[in-house]
Amino acid sequence: FHFTPSINTSTNFLIHESKENYFLGIFFGILLFVILFNVFMWVLTKEKISFHYSFYLITFLFLQLSLLGYAKQYLWPDSVFMANHANPFFASLSIYFLLRFSRLYLNLKGLSPKLDTFFKWLQFPILICALLSLIPMKEAYITSILMVNGLTFFLNIIIIPVAIYAVRLGYKPALLFVIAFLLLVVSVFAFVLKNFGILPSNFYTDNGFQIGSAAEVILFSLGIVIRFKNFREESIQRLSQINEMKDKANVVLEQKVIERTFEIDEQRKEIELKNKEIISSISYAKRIQEAILPTE
Repeated sequence: FHFTPSINTSTNFLIHESKENYFLGIFFGILLFVILFNVFMWVLTKEKISFHYSFYLITFLFLQLSLLGYAKQYLWPDSVFMANHANPFFASLSIYFLLRFSRLYLNLKGLSPKLDTFFKWLQFPILICALLSLIPMKEAYITSILMVNGLTFFLNIIIIPVAIYAVRLGYKPALLFVIAFLLLVVSVFAFVLKNFGILPSNFYTDNGFQIGSAAEVILFSLGIVIRFKNFREESIQRLSQINEMKDKANVVLEQKVIERTFEIDEQRKEIELKNKEIISSISYAKRIQEAILPTE
């Protein structure tokens, strides 16, 4: 990490600290709002995509609290274990749920079953990384940190081309996914380059991770809403088509009923006529019989 030294008065330091806390308050407020919104969507729709995205947001919130020191200060002030192991643990879980959310959001199972299978297998090393981060051994701890950083870097490299592939196949919700991930990647790289001293330290580079994350979660939530809206419109369209087909079938059925009723009515008239002819013939034969043969 590259730290820029500065000499300042305590008043200016407190002013800077106050502005930073104000920004972080907005950031955590956005996270909490998006979490509540997506939990509500999950309760309302029972869709897996909202379930996984809600857990991604919750684990990501704990990761941010841990990275910024608020978790150590307010959530587990006396736990040395959590202070040391929270970062790789919540990072692993957030990546795991983000991966599951991405598979559903991009509809990889329908667009590309092979890619979906690849991402499905990628979930297992992420879970192993989460388990390693909880083992109180130096080797396991270091391995978990290396794994979570490597997996995050690898996922960021491959997920955007996959999303672009989904856009090219005509899957419109993937476009918002590409924009959200690009914003996150650009802001995170600016943050990393600042840490290495390549970019200057300013508000945007210092808080790049938070700015990109806020944009990402908002756009993903918007994408879920649009996805549900499109699904609703498609469902209404399909229902309209089904009703139209049903009306056509009813018209055809009514026509067939009318035709069949007419046929039955004609057959009934024909039977009545024949019955009348038979009765007339019997009556005629009876009269001839009575005229020729004597009575008893």
